[in-house]
Formats: sequence, structure tokens, C-alpha cells
Amino acid sequence: MKTIYKKTQYVIFLNAILLIVMVFLTYGYVYQTGNKPLPLLPYSILMLVFIVVILFFYKLTIIIDNEKIEAIFGIGLLKKSIKINDIKSIENYKIPWYAGIGIRLTPKGWLWNVSLGNAVLINNKTTSKTFLVGSNEVDKVINIINTQIKKH
Repeated sequence: MKTIYKKTQYVIFLNAILLIVMVFLTYGYVYQTGNKPLPLLPYSILMLVFIVVILFFYKLTIIIDNEKIEAIFGIGLLKKSIKINDIKSIENYKIPWYAGIGIRLTPKGWLWNVSLGNAVLINNKTTSKTFLVGSNEVDKVINIINTQIKKH
């Protein structure tokens, strides 16, 4: 399969906040600051949770090839794809500010995004499910998918 489009977007805001919190937690643990210093077990659990969140959600990669569009979060354990043949229609969708980032269930369907703005709303032929993929190049993605739909 030939890759036609590949774009990676990073979650800068979330990563920055988590890294800052991790630095403060580490400082607090190492120097045992405050009236109730942070014990090893809670510190370790918090750090593990933050590391897992960063690894799973630090970026979103959109890949379009001859057969499918795929969204991949982080290190690649979270993936969602839809075959070009199964696409009924696509459109530009404005993501509301309160939708947040990450993987969310919205009234329009599952939203995968790393920033606020616009998403590609993909309607499935075979089911009533929709899939939204956030992108800073929505029009380009829509044009590429439309071109692939016409080829099939």
C-alpha cells in the first residue's frame, strides 16, 4: 500500500503541563518538602500514570493510503481506521472548545484530536457510526480522501 498522506501533530500543551507536574513531584519526593512528604509508592504510581498518558497521547498521526485512513495515537497502541470503500461522505467539522483533546465520544461520533479547531467528519456506509479526526489540514485531508473515493 502506498502512503499518500502522513501528518503527525503533537500535544504540546498537555505534555508541557504533565512534564511540569512531574518535575514538581520529583522535586517534592527527592527533597521531602512539606508537612507530609510524598512516600515512594504514591510518587511511583503518579509518575507511572503520567508516563503512560504521555506515551499513549503525545502525538496523533494521520495516514492515508490507497485502501484506508488511519489515526494513530502516541506510540501506536491506540489505532482507528476506516477503509476508503466504507466511506459514505466526509466533511469539515468545527470542534467545540469544550470537546477537549484525546479520544472523546461526541454527539457526532468518536473524536480523535490533539488540538482544538477542525476535524474531518467521516460517515460510514456500512454502519451509522461516524469518526472524527482532528487535523490542522482538514481541507487537504478531505481532498485526498475524495480523490481516493473516486478511484475506488
